[in-house]
Amino acid sequence: MKDLPVRLRVFLFFCLVAAGGIAAITVGAWLGFRQLGQPEAMSAFMTAAIVSGLGILGAAAGIWLLFDEHVSKPIEALAATLRVRAHGKIDKKIDAALAPYLGDLAPAAAAIHRKLSEMSSENSETIAQQTERLRRHRAQLLQILSDIPMAILVMTRDHQIVLYDGQAADLMA
Repeated sequence: MKDLPVRLRVFLFFCLVAAGGIAAITVGAWLGFRQLGQPEAMSAFMTAAIVSGLGILGAAAGIWLLFDEHVSKPIEALAATLRVRAHGKIDKKIDAALAPYLGDLAPAAAAIHRKLSEMSSENSETIAQQTERLRRHRAQLLQILSDIPMAILVMTRDHQIVLYDGQAADLMA
């Protein structure tokens, strides 16, 4: 049931409500007819049960259509909008009128998206600043190493050369 789309699950819920109402009317009409004990009253009980069942079926269908239009479709549209923005780096604001009948859900989603966009741009700026700082430190370290009269190699634990000065380059050549 969890694998079914939201709109289908909502539709099945309203089908269950309609079936339950029709079953209750059918059982009630049958019990009333049985208790009355007059075979000629069967037609009246059947007419009342059919009209009541169709009324419940129509009411359930109408309420489902309204629910689908104002709740299920906006939830799916909002979810698709969030998914596109999460994977597509889109900075366009989420329209709060996307789900007008869902209370604060669309504005809350817009606020979350706005905050995540701000955090992403702050992270990008921080990364750029740190990269520039590391570049300056590396240049400064290379300057210091070039002033030392011996060849210097800086290696990782895996024996990969990370940094070397001009004298070490001459030796490696």
